[in-house]
Amino acid sequence: MTWLEEAGGRYGPIAVGLAAGTAAKYARALNDGRPISRRQVIADLLRLGILGIVAATISGKLGLSGNWQALASAYLALGSDRLIQLIADRFDRRLVAMVDAMFGGRDGGA
Repeated sequence: MTWLEEAGGRYGPIAVGLAAGTAAKYARALNDGRPISRRQVIADLLRLGILGIVAATISGKLGLSGNWQALASAYLALGSDRLIQLIADRFDRRLVAMVDAMFGGRDGGA
């Protein structure tokens, strides 16, 4: 088995899930009467990389494969706006806590 076949078997369901979830996200927007802008499509394409990493990590931690892996990825893509915001907020809080612990809560100013 070549590395390409192995990667397809391992990450193919994630790619299918991300594509289906993103399509469902657009369908929900259209159903709600919201137009889809070019900017939104570009932003979603740029998010797919981090969503793929998150999906692969979650799938590995939970031992998911095949259809379950695709389903988890689709849900991640469907809620990608909120998920990315949640990840960023938690990262920011942890970073601030680490900096405060390292520097004793000092302001960092002169």
